[in-house]
This record gives sequence, C-alpha cells and structure tokens, in this order.
Amino acid sequence: MSIIDSILGGIAYAMGVTVWFFVYDGSLLSLTVGSVCFAIILMAIPYYRLDFFLGRPGVLSDKNIYPVETFIIYMGNFIGVMWVGVAIKLFGPRSEHLVATAHYTLEYLHNESWDTVFIISILGGMMFYAGAMAVNKGHPPTYFMAAAFVCMMAHWPMIHVVWFSLWVDTWSNYWYLVIPVTLGNLIGSNIWIMLRKHSPTYQNEKYIKPDSYDIADRFRDFV
Repeated sequence: MSIIDSILGGIAYAMGVTVWFFVYDGSLLSLTVGSVCFAIILMAIPYYRLDFFLGRPGVLSDKNIYPVETFIIYMGNFIGVMWVGVAIKLFGPRSEHLVATAHYTLEYLHNESWDTVFIISILGGMMFYAGAMAVNKGHPPTYFMAAAFVCMMAHWPMIHVVWFSLWVDTWSNYWYLVIPVTLGNLIGSNIWIMLRKHSPTYQNEKYIKPDSYDIADRFRDFV
C-alpha cells in the first residue's frame, strides 16, 4: 500500500467514469454501453494492484483493521480523481457534455432525501466490495466487472463518482453529498463482514493486509 498506488487507483476509476459520462445521453442503450466500458476500464485496479477505497474493510469489522491505511487510500483516490476531473474539464473534448452529465449526476442525488442517498450508497459499497472479495477468493474477474456494471446501471453512488462530478462541475453547491455517500460506502463495504462474523468459517479467517491480496494474480491468470 502506498499513496502512489492510491492515486493511480483514483485515476483509473476516474477514467472509467469519464468514459461513462461521455457515452451517457439519458437513453438505456447509452447507459448500458457506458456501464460496460466503465466495468472494463476498472479491471486495471486489481490487475495492477492499485489501492481502492471501497475494497478495504473499515471500522465495523472486529478483525484487524488499518484506519490509517484506509484514510491514505481515501485521500489518494481523491487526489487521483481530482487530477483527471480537472484535466478533462480543461483540455478534454466535448467538455460541455461532460459538465452536463456531471451536473445531472449531482442533481439526481440532490433531489433525493439524505436517507435515500445514504441507503443507495450502502448498496454501492456492498456491491463493489462483494465483487472485489469474490475475485480474491478465487472467482472469475467477471464478478468484479459485474459489480461495477450493476452500480453504474442502478445509479448507486460511489464517492469517486461524486468527487469527479464535483470537480468537473466546478465544485458546485452539492459538496455536502460527500458526507452521506462516504459513510454509506464505508458501511456498505463492511456489511458482508458483519453478516458473516458469527459463522464458523469466519472465525477461522485471518484478515489479509492490503498489500498481500492476490487478486491481481488471479486477474493476470484469467487474461
């Protein structure tokens, strides 16, 4: 785990969101195509062993936790997303369309109540974490891709999408969305551990530190 890997993880995620924003025009076809492209691009995160905030257990687990590492990953992802968001807005093609899609994303969350945003953020955290851990336990990488695809199709917010939208939309008045989405993603990524912590198999499991995950090796074997 390093701040560089965290920044690169944020950049990879932001590139996937960029493609989704460019493709999406409100139609079901564009939503589907954009979500597929997003899922494919995000394969770079486990393939290159990049650090990703939603793929880390946090404060709700009774296993060994690493709050400092989780915070470093969070901030590194934020910096990576910020770099891509600013660069795309300043130098990217079709910047007007990108800004319009970013504004639509933020407006969609803004029109929902705080508890609704919080709940669907939990769902996003659950889905993404489940996909990452499924691959880490030996399942095909399509599980990770499927999780990313479902989150974008269902508009389940992830903090990286909110960051990207805010930077592209010139850090609009929707900055408050960072709080419920971050908390929801963090709790959602720990739901599986909370549900399994009383099972016999869970009691015998040992928490694996982030830098020893073998998820990247499984991806490389697959491709």
